[in-house]
Amino acid sequence: MSYLITVFDLTYSLFHFFLFVVTLLVLFAILRLFIKKTVPLLLTFLLFIITGAAAFEFSHRTTFASVVPDGTADPDNVESITVTDLDEEEGVHYAEIEESEVIEDILDHFSGLNLREQQRSRPEDLQYLVQIHSEENYSFHLTENQLDGRLVISEENHLKKLDQLRDNNDLQWEEF
Repeated sequence: MSYLITVFDLTYSLFHFFLFVVTLLVLFAILRLFIKKTVPLLLTFLLFIITGAAAFEFSHRTTFASVVPDGTADPDNVESITVTDLDEEEGVHYAEIEESEVIEDILDHFSGLNLREQQRSRPEDLQYLVQIHSEENYSFHLTENQLDGRLVISEENHLKKLDQLRDNNDLQWEEF
């Protein structure tokens, strides 16, 4: 089954690459109608490519606060947070956190994350599942590089706080 998924992913990527190349060729042909000299044509074409790449890169950036539904990440609205450690070697464990200081600390840690949207991203090697319980419940999976399929582009270690909680002996971790 994973072989079939890999083939579909490759086909999906090749289709988008082919679509991109065709778009560039059409753009070049249209520019060629208006600009007859080679150097200005190539410079204009290069300018279009750089501008398009920059717009594409920055349009897919987001933050944790914009991903979470309004009010869900507000510590005043959160009743509890359940953190599930998905480590298969040691077993799956979870902890229910109800202390407002710890909840605020966790939410502050995640609120600083910068993310990048990814097409057809499938998280692998899930490390944590975090469930925020408030008026609107919200949950997300974390891996070493991703938060719910979005690439984490922040410099800080986004798993650090959860790793500290996992090592905290004051929390009651229960096995699933």
